[in-house]
Amino acid sequence: LEPGRPEPKFWLALAKEQDGKLKDALDAYRALLAEGEPNATWRPLVDERIAEISAKLGIAVPVPPAAKKDAPEPTMKAVKPETAQRGPSAADVVAADKMDVADRQRMIEDMVQGLSDRLAKDGRDLAGWQRLIRAYAVMGRKADAIGALAKARGHFTAEPQSLAALKDLAKSLGLES
Repeated sequence: LEPGRPEPKFWLALAKEQDGKLKDALDAYRALLAEGEPNATWRPLVDERIAEISAKLGIAVPVPPAAKKDAPEPTMKAVKPETAQRGPSAADVVAADKMDVADRQRMIEDMVQGLSDRLAKDGRDLAGWQRLIRAYAVMGRKADAIGALAKARGHFTAEPQSLAALKDLAKSLGLES
């Protein structure tokens, strides 16, 4: 009914991603960004999806410029396959679906702990912090989510765009008043 709305376009792109059509999903996410408002609240989520897919495909991703009016054009950063997005593969998801509830919960907790440990060593991964904060919130671990949010903010104090993305995430998860 409203072909210009970004939400259905996002869900269609996500469906392509989940179907393993990563190049098509990447194209759809990029089109969504090109059509969207520059200050749209959903942009950080789409940027995150683009970065994750690009990493999986081992292709260059744009590095956002500093948040200044006179900022230079975005540069490109090569993503090496060994530094690509970590997380469960499609086979892992299928295997998890066959697990009993306790084993699945233990696997999820192990993955979240692994992400937390990785961020403790290298805290310059905004998308990683966003995933960790979301994971804690989904798991009902609000205090951990708030703690991770504070740590993430500490790593990005000089980056207004990153801080804005964290603020939007916190608001969407009910972590701030």
